[in-house]
Amino acid sequence: EEAFRILANEIITSLTFQDNILKDRKTSTRKMINDRFGRK
Repeated sequence: EEAFRILANEIITSLTFQDNILKDRKTSTRKMINDRFGRK
């Protein structure tokens, strides 16, 4: 059971990490588009 809990914890951590990377990438892409096309 302890091994299963550790494994589940690592899976959750990696999923959260990937989600944060996607959010950062989406935010930076939006920021890049705004910087290029937003200000005129």
